[in-house]
Amino acid sequence: MNEENSYQKLHYFRLFTDFGRILTEKIPFSLLTYLKKYSVQTWGDLYKFIYQGSCGWVHLKKISGLEGVKIYLEQELDVCTKKREDEELFELLNEKTMFGRLNLRVWKEEIGLSSSHLWKLMEESLKNTPANLSIFFSSWNLICKLYDEGILTTKKNEKRALKKALSDLSFQFKKYEECLDLPLISHSPLFRMNYDPSYRIVSRIVLENFLKNMINYSF
Repeated sequence: MNEENSYQKLHYFRLFTDFGRILTEKIPFSLLTYLKKYSVQTWGDLYKFIYQGSCGWVHLKKISGLEGVKIYLEQELDVCTKKREDEELFELLNEKTMFGRLNLRVWKEEIGLSSSHLWKLMEESLKNTPANLSIFFSSWNLICKLYDEGILTTKKNEKRALKKALSDLSFQFKKYEECLDLPLISHSPLFRMNYDPSYRIVSRIVLENFLKNMINYSF
């Protein structure tokens, strides 16, 4: 199996969580919250969660360059639909980096500031909190451990194949030196169909300071 297929194969496996076996003091609150909120997803979506929490949005520069990232942000914000009832402005991905997902629909409806302000937030977030590969490794090892313990799992007839996929990826990780080395993965069609994700990655600290100073807004 080549490297690209190893990552894409994660989307073949549905992610299930046995919440009854979780010791809350041994799992980050951000991960527990994420698993409870997004019950319909794949292991590929979970990989994306820990990637973004560790590395921020640095991967977007790899796809289209900074100018392309800015243009796409403006376009996506323009076509944002009304926010859903259960959506919040910010969802924390990792307590160590404080990276999280800023919901564009909520930003447009409740904050009402232009994409240029949001772009400044994104730039400041990466400037103040550089992408951190060691935190990614730590998060990846945790979800592998949770799989071994039967807390995170998949369909019974696919467990052996998932175990091999996780093992293959863990071996590949040993050669990476920075977050940009990690292959990219989009949300699964399953995740998109159920949650219609529309967000950008920013630092909670940077966001809180900006909103407090700009419009006296807290969350």
